[in-house]
Amino acid sequence: MATETQAFIDRIAPFAVENQNKYGILASLTIAQAILESGWGRSVLATQANNLFGIKGTGPAGSFTIETTDYRDGQPYQDTAVFRKYNSWQESIEDHAKFLQAPRYQAIIGEADYKTAARKMQTAGYTTDPAYPDNLIRLIEQYQLSRYDAPRVSAGPATQQETGVVTVLVDALNLRSGPGLQYPVLRTLAKGTRWKVYGSPVHGWYNLGGDQWCSAGAAYVSFSPSPPAPSAPKSIGIVEILTDLNLRRGPGTQFDIIRILRPGERYVVFTSSNGWYNLGGNQWCSAGTQYVRFIPT
Repeated sequence: MATETQAFIDRIAPFAVENQNKYGILASLTIAQAILESGWGRSVLATQANNLFGIKGTGPAGSFTIETTDYRDGQPYQDTAVFRKYNSWQESIEDHAKFLQAPRYQAIIGEADYKTAARKMQTAGYTTDPAYPDNLIRLIEQYQLSRYDAPRVSAGPATQQETGVVTVLVDALNLRSGPGLQYPVLRTLAKGTRWKVYGSPVHGWYNLGGDQWCSAGAAYVSFSPSPPAPSAPKSIGIVEILTDLNLRRGPGTQFDIIRILRPGERYVVFTSSNGWYNLGGNQWCSAGTQYVRFIPT
């Protein structure tokens, strides 16, 4: 692959991956569209308006007017149009992802197969060029752009269990927005700092909460697993209440009453002590056969 073309891919790929995670548009599709529509970033729109996708209208940096080639009934014709102008290619890529959130493009969002996604672009009316889907597919396969199509990964304290702690071993370790070098750097972690890890490693990367990832390489961090969580208590049976019965905070009449258990109610029993059944936590009832019927499990 020519150095110039790879440099263009390397420049925009992190933004495409970031926007796949945020908006559900395949990174390979975004990169291929940028290549095709901007001529590898060399088009007038790309160089003078930072517009990689030919989106029309007024953008964050204003607008840009230029002659274009459109298609009607499969035939090309010249036209003049006003296009959005951006402050950067990154801004153009994110605006493109937002543009595709429109209802007409809903079939593309979350589509994991690049061939299907490319054809759905045409079906949704994104372009009038009949060869557009095949051109995208050709670029994706020629430059192996599907390698950037990482699955959406967003793990953290709310969704995964804490599994350990990492200690940073190098002077500055990049914290990235996803599990791979293709993701943007959020900041650096200082040597000696310790960070909680959530879930299992993904492709050799630890999740430090939310969309924060660091390398799991032993040269960069040391990992200390969390102690195993205490196992849940096992039940020994069930009691059926035969008469109104006090539920107490401990195994004896000297403990405070929590509430009254009613006849016919059933409760799981976890242990017994001195003629009392534990119904979980600090909840106890008498084990007297005149009060309850015990059913072992």
